[in-house]
Amino acid sequence: MHFLTLHVRLTRDCNAHCSYCSSAGMSAGRMSVAEFKRSIDFIADRVFTRIGVGKEHFLTVEFLGGEVLLVPQDELESCVAYARDRLGNMVRGYRDGAQSNLIGAPRRITALHDLFSGNLGTSWDRHSGQRHIKGSAELYNGILDRSLRVLQDERDHRPGRVIVVDAHTAPHLLDEVSAAIQDGYDLVLRPVFQGGSPDISALDPLDLAELMAKAYRLWSENPRVRIEPFSSLLHRRAQRGSADPTGAAAASARAGCPFQSDCAFKSLSLDPDGTLHVCQEMADAGHYPLGNALEGIFDERTWRLLARRSAHLSEDCARCEWRAECGGGCMNEAIEAHGDPFAKTELCPAWKRIFREIETDLATGALPAA
Repeated sequence: MHFLTLHVRLTRDCNAHCSYCSSAGMSAGRMSVAEFKRSIDFIADRVFTRIGVGKEHFLTVEFLGGEVLLVPQDELESCVAYARDRLGNMVRGYRDGAQSNLIGAPRRITALHDLFSGNLGTSWDRHSGQRHIKGSAELYNGILDRSLRVLQDERDHRPGRVIVVDAHTAPHLLDEVSAAIQDGYDLVLRPVFQGGSPDISALDPLDLAELMAKAYRLWSENPRVRIEPFSSLLHRRAQRGSADPTGAAAASARAGCPFQSDCAFKSLSLDPDGTLHVCQEMADAGHYPLGNALEGIFDERTWRLLARRSAHLSEDCARCEWRAECGGGCMNEAIEAHGDPFAKTELCPAWKRIFREIETDLATGALPAA
């Protein structure tokens, strides 16, 4: 089975402000239901057919923002239903979900949970103050806490969370990993990327490497929850060369972005104005647009260029012992650092540091459940 994720932004508008986010405080409108249907029809009829998506695929559709809660509930439900009907019939398996800041009324929070059958994640930052509403991190955290209580009390659900790792959140990262393990929710550790916002405070790659190694060790000693990228990278390395009749490795692979060199085959992003990119990070940064669904344009030449990445990684990546598991890292990060989609990501030291920790676990038999 093959896997593809379609990232959908119905709006880039947001009801909060995160200093490193390209959607911070944005108010530019949203894609209408009619425009969404037109875009999905174009993707189904003209894009999926060209990139080979079909009956051997499992398709995941992720509704993102901006903030998805700013889309009226009836419009969101209409879009979700149309995508399920139009795209679900084209593929072998289908799943959808949403990423939300959960800054909204309790009824909208439970409605969002129910619409996606609990496939709902959120962003997370309890310490740095970079997520706020009208300058107030306390207001942001207060509303988020209320939403989390509603989901716990009324739906018995703890949504997975994404932490942007930068110089401000780094001092608290190990505490956050410990909290996720203790409270039983999944966690994604995502190093900050330039994207559409210049206001970022990235860690030095070597400092990031040491921090991620400490976080991995903390998790590996008590792997009660899924923490990315550790879970996916460990699973891939542990299963190297093994048959996988259940498809678990492939499922792990699709959850492990940005660790794939063939992301042109595995990811597509739709923006509110119809613009297409390989992924949401590429869309944030405006790198290598692939056309526009509303205008009926697919730039197959650019897509084919990006699709060659697997065969044109840097010489260092080609020789790396973990190439199969890492895939060369994130293409967008390579473009940000070097202007070249085939270059080596600047975060290579961090990923190699994690792999060395994994090798130690494999060699000693101290292997967490992947």
